[in-house]
Amino acid sequence: MILTIITPQSSVEHQIAWLELHTPNGTFTVYRGHAPTIVPLKPSSSLIFKLKTGKQQTMTIRDGVAHVTREKVEILATPTE
Repeated sequence: MILTIITPQSSVEHQIAWLELHTPNGTFTVYRGHAPTIVPLKPSSSLIFKLKTGKQQTMTIRDGVAHVTREKVEILATPTE
């Protein structure tokens, strides 16, 4: 699964195994094959994801939105400074 994180400063792409998203309505984990959806992200939350290499990473965002398809996730976000 491909994760693309787009911020005003940059765009970064990762090969991931899974991604945990925090939304105003709760938290859910996205795996390859997830049902397509567009969700707002909870303000001042963290994106937690596991790379294909096995390493887990976290990125804190100020706000954002996630576009999930069966093969990729695109996140438009404002990172915290």
